[in-house]
Amino acid sequence: MTVRRLAAGVSAGALAASLATTIGVGAAGAEPSSVSWSDGSSHFQRTVSDAAPAVGDTITTSTKFTRSGGVDEYIYRVKDLHPECFVYVPGSAQVDGNAIGGAETDPAFTAVNGGSTEWPVRPVLGPKSQTFSFSYTVGTDCRAGSDLMTSLHYDGSLGAGTYQDKGPTVTVEFAASQTQVQPVYGAKAGQPVTIAAKVAGGTVPQNGGDVQFKADGVDIGAPVAVDPATGVAQTGWTPADAGNTSVTAVFLGNLNTDGSTSDPRTVSVARQTVDSETSLTVAPGAVVGSATAITATVAPPGVGGTVTFKDNEIDFATVPVTGQDGKVGVNWIPDSDGSHTIKAVFSGRDGVNGSGAQQTVSVTPQPAESVTSTTSLAPVAPFDLGGSATLTATVTSEGATNGTVTFRDGDDVIGTVDVVNGAATLEDWTPTAGGDHAISAAFSGIGDTLASNAAITVTVNIPDSPNPGDGGTPGDGGNGAANGSFDLGALFGSLGSLGK
Repeated sequence: MTVRRLAAGVSAGALAASLATTIGVGAAGAEPSSVSWSDGSSHFQRTVSDAAPAVGDTITTSTKFTRSGGVDEYIYRVKDLHPECFVYVPGSAQVDGNAIGGAETDPAFTAVNGGSTEWPVRPVLGPKSQTFSFSYTVGTDCRAGSDLMTSLHYDGSLGAGTYQDKGPTVTVEFAASQTQVQPVYGAKAGQPVTIAAKVAGGTVPQNGGDVQFKADGVDIGAPVAVDPATGVAQTGWTPADAGNTSVTAVFLGNLNTDGSTSDPRTVSVARQTVDSETSLTVAPGAVVGSATAITATVAPPGVGGTVTFKDNEIDFATVPVTGQDGKVGVNWIPDSDGSHTIKAVFSGRDGVNGSGAQQTVSVTPQPAESVTSTTSLAPVAPFDLGGSATLTATVTSEGATNGTVTFRDGDDVIGTVDVVNGAATLEDWTPTAGGDHAISAAFSGIGDTLASNAAITVTVNIPDSPNPGDGGTPGDGGNGAANGSFDLGALFGSLGSLGK
């Protein structure tokens, strides 16, 4: 609505409200827009410096007052109407390029007031125009894509002009956003895991928004809100199956920021992990120097993982679980009488957690009538990694020379074989690492015949190494002590019965 009181002598013809929009050249990327209209002999041209700004941009509105005839007009007050999401830039109000102090601000307008003769507009003599301008910052609460109206009210010596919805309008552009799925760790089938996405750009996180997560293109629950403090959205996800899953996040946008879709992130989902239970059986009648059979059983059964056996917290054997029944066995030769705590510790395997069991065993001293034994290991020539070797142990005794021999590479059991006619042979030992291997053979003993041990060092060459077979490092002259190897024969030798 326009209310205009015209002074005597000035034609009160119908309001000429012609609208002309003009796009001109402004700041880089700006799109100026202008409108003009007339009210009697008064004419108005109103311009915004950028009709398509982004949130955070600064724009300037200006209104030029001119007259084509009649008497002079003195402008007393100019009220610049703007969207409430515009924020006035303090000190920016100007008249013909000159700053005006004391601007009156309101959420919907900015106004300046002058004296009764301060701002004249004359049709013949100068000044023939007055231009009022105000600058604003486009606020984060401006809705993009909508026409936001600007306009003008003013008071002057010829009356008041209330020009509503004259324009120009301003349409805030949508800003771009970027969405990225964060790394996902520890995903397992059937178990919940947290997935998150970071959203940036535009008015994220100020205005928030929602993110829809997807797994292999299927929605994961409902959209979740972006945290306004961090720009991160997260949700719980329970993958149904093991394997690789493509996870994406779709930001749905907000009032002035476009949505965006993340690049897919491949998440490796492991099989569901279940708890295991290990049971331990120790044969009765443990005697110092004689072999006692120990069996560990892992449930659920299956191949994979190892079982480490301990005697009073000291490891004495590590055995791989190779049978579908989950059972592993080892011979234990106690070296002292009294109470011993035997433990079996299962390492776990893919999809199955580790577990353990223990049992207290009472060991009796060796009988006075015991017969000693001696075990020796045949030397093994150095060979290349990828090849195999045969391990042969010989047992001599005045008593029985049957029973079993357990071969170990360090603490790892590599096989248990029967003693036949005083000899135990393990064929096709194929090591998986080069270097020096501490190979030991433990005769179990049988009846009154006591157990015994032997040890040797076997060198496994790494092909194309500088000095295959010597196990040393440059400059050490092949000295085994310098590179950490030693002859376990010095420790075990061809031992007789324990206790002798």
